[in-house]
Amino acid sequence: MKKSLFVALIAAFGFGLVGVALAGTPAAVTNGEMKASLLVWPKIVVSYDSSGFVDQDTIITIFNDGSGPVVLHCYWMDEKQYSDDFEWEITRFQTVWFKASDGAGMEGAKAVQVTPFLSEPVNGNGYTPFHGKYGELKCFAVDDSDVPITKNNFTGTATIFNFTEGTAIGYNAYGFKRSGDPGTAGVLTLNGTEYDRCPAYLLGTFMLDGTSFGVQQRRVTASPGNLTLVPCDQDLRQDRLPIYTKANFTVWDEDEVGATGAYLCFKCWVDTTLEDPPVVSKGMRAVVGFKNFTEAVVGGTYATVKITPVSGGAAPCAWGVDSPARPFIGLLFGSTYVNGKYASYGSLLQSPSSGWVGDAPTIKYDAAGGGGSTPESNVR
Repeated sequence: MKKSLFVALIAAFGFGLVGVALAGTPAAVTNGEMKASLLVWPKIVVSYDSSGFVDQDTIITIFNDGSGPVVLHCYWMDEKQYSDDFEWEITRFQTVWFKASDGAGMEGAKAVQVTPFLSEPVNGNGYTPFHGKYGELKCFAVDDSDVPITKNNFTGTATIFNFTEGTAIGYNAYGFKRSGDPGTAGVLTLNGTEYDRCPAYLLGTFMLDGTSFGVQQRRVTASPGNLTLVPCDQDLRQDRLPIYTKANFTVWDEDEVGATGAYLCFKCWVDTTLEDPPVVSKGMRAVVGFKNFTEAVVGGTYATVKITPVSGGAAPCAWGVDSPARPFIGLLFGSTYVNGKYASYGSLLQSPSSGWVGDAPTIKYDAAGGGGSTPESNVR
């Protein structure tokens, strides 16, 4: 049966993924409900069918609730750790939207054209699209000298469309409020005083892989959950250094019984599935204990997962790098079949009351004149 775009959109909106961000007092920990100076979209998807046509695309929206225009400096980072930057001025009370596939967006007098997220360097001779591309987007307010500034006026959303399946799912961007001025060109510090802190850990509730339940004559069947994690530390510079992170998982079932032992190590960005075995993702290395996400092992229908940053260690993470514990943010998506119809759901992962208290994460970037990433920057 044809999958329903309408059903998927209703599911996305019904779970509160795309909504009006709320103004309020500065929060110590990032979340997706407050206006901010730094926005992070953990998951961007662009892919192509065998004929070269876009079959998945991501639409980005940004709204400026401020009283004047502001320059936003943005960075794409893909799963192969290529990055590219762009910036433009967003006027007061303006809503900007653009497609990740080609950078095109608003038309007419206020047309927007940004660097697209569909290409990778090839032989030093420009860029070419390739089949399947995943990654993230970061945007932050700067002055004319590319110094980060306090303009807590921005909210953002992303909607991932799958045109082949006829589905879509949206989510709010993480917002990091800023309270420190003046800033330092080339670095954003997520310490709770300059920008909001990252969560100490992440929480998310999901339907266990392989489970189902009935509602009268209807049956709801779960597909594997989809997990995306992004380190709060990020080096976006041309001569960047990779960020290594290890995540530990604890899963609680409906009877409050916890299952531990699952972990994964990743570098810079990871997207995987909560199933056994999980889908292998670029950036992922050691993966242990993912049977804790299946109905056959855990039992019941729904479960909650706690994802905690821990120290890596050379042997478990397989890179030969003894990485310290570092925080991260992320998304947990899910999908269900309801009498043959498909719907997506999910949300940002977060722990709004508990912030990271270790060494403050930093986001490093090439300030004006740095030029961002180039084809010469190799994948590490």
